[in-house]
Amino acid sequence: MTLPRYKEMWQQADDVWTRTARPAHPLIKVGVATCSRAVGAEETLEALRREVEARGLDAGVMLTGCLGLCYAEPLVEVVRPNGPGILYQHVTADKVIPLVVEAAVSASGIAREHGLAVVGDRESSGLPALNSLEFMRGQVRRLMANCGVTDPENIDHYIARGGYEGLVRALGMKPVDV
Repeated sequence: MTLPRYKEMWQQADDVWTRTARPAHPLIKVGVATCSRAVGAEETLEALRREVEARGLDAGVMLTGCLGLCYAEPLVEVVRPNGPGILYQHVTADKVIPLVVEAAVSASGIAREHGLAVVGDRESSGLPALNSLEFMRGQVRRLMANCGVTDPENIDHYIARGGYEGLVRALGMKPVDV
């Protein structure tokens, strides 16, 4: 792979990631990992996809990895344009319709019954900040910074968040310097 080709790939990936990080329409993310699969996250993901399609909503549905809050699975994050991500806990497939109606469609944008936290450092809408939760407080995520944020099946997310940078750097070096 040449450096110019990687730069092209990175630019494309960054464009994809920007649309995900700052969506123009509601984006619903479902954490799907071993812990969440055990309590029905795959069914939640499929139910959300069906409900969004059945209602003809201009909203996206994507999977992410695990945030580490296994006790709250299945976790669903709803990101509305120009707003923070709101995390909802214990969102099983049977709870998808009220969540979609309240969080993705209504003016308030908050489904209070299952609200867990606001993604980031600031509380909002009566929910605590994710980073203030006891489990998250004091954590500095480095290796796991993309878990629960990116779609693990989307190579553009990986590239945009720094994936392959080490490989590209190594390919530009002399073998003895690697």
